Amino acid sequence: ANMQTTGERAGYGAGGATALQAVMDNLNGELATLAKRQRRHANAQSERRRQRSRSGAQTVGLAGYTNAGKSSLFLALSGKEVLVEDKLFSTLETTIGRLEASPRVLLADTIGFIDELPNATLEAFRATLSEALECDLLLILADASDSPLELERKLFTSRREVFERLFGEELDDDFPWRNDEMSVKQQIMVVLTKIDKANPQQLEEAKATVAALALPEPILISSHSGEGMEILKDRILFYLFGPPLQLLILPPEDYAKERAVAGYVSDLHNAGLVTDYLLLDDGSVEMTIWVSQAEIAKLLAKSGSRIVIK
Repeated sequence: ANMQTTGERAGYGAGGATALQAVMDNLNGELATLAKRQRRHANAQSERRRQRSRSGAQTVGLAGYTNAGKSSLFLALSGKEVLVEDKLFSTLETTIGRLEASPRVLLADTIGFIDELPNATLEAFRATLSEALECDLLLILADASDSPLELERKLFTSRREVFERLFGEELDDDFPWRNDEMSVKQQIMVVLTKIDKANPQQLEEAKATVAALALPEPILISSHSGEGMEILKDRILFYLFGPPLQLLILPPEDYAKERAVAGYVSDLHNAGLVTDYLLLDDGSVEMTIWVSQAEIAKLLAKSGSRIVIK
């Protein structure tokens, strides 16, 4: 620092600090401040996750190699605007949103993986990625228009970052991504994105690449054209909630003393995702809903037999 700025040389005739030492002290102080800030941010994120878990909300994480289409899928599923650009690291922090029309399903979009992530940045990446990885369902995204070798490389990178570097799992070169002995319990779905940019041959090659890695059959989607999106939504909801329930909400016998049907309808909308709704002539309501077993059990107990599973 001395030589490049002022031509000054370190003098050893006294005990004063050199300019280089002052620069290093300032740098170390800045690094310590940033480390404290990162720890506070990670603790705040952890507390928010605990609160969401206590509320009964379920989280779907979006992960994968950078520029795999995570932010585009997040926008298509949630309707929440995020930066969508065709370049590396267009997303640098985690964004939380909810699945459209479903107050109980949250989505976490975060920074993409890269090859050879520097160890010095691992703690910061772990804090950023934890929102997406500590979830009920993890979607691993990959670009269907990539060549087979490129797709394989990116899937291996995603596996390494998820299991080896972030969770400390010791994995060999074989798949599947998890087994019953592994401590990471997230269910994983593979999603091939950008199928509107791939021709039929590329799609077949992409599916063959995923199959060769012993991964589950991928879901093929395009966030821009909408192709495959309904299938993906149904797969997500089926995993989180099981099959949709057909419900009948009965009208009160005494309207002056008993709760109106509209009150139970409101509760069900808050508890899950209602896909069909029909008001019958006798005042009862038929409804199709995706909802967790815990939530429907609470509502059934509170309804006094007014809510019936068909």
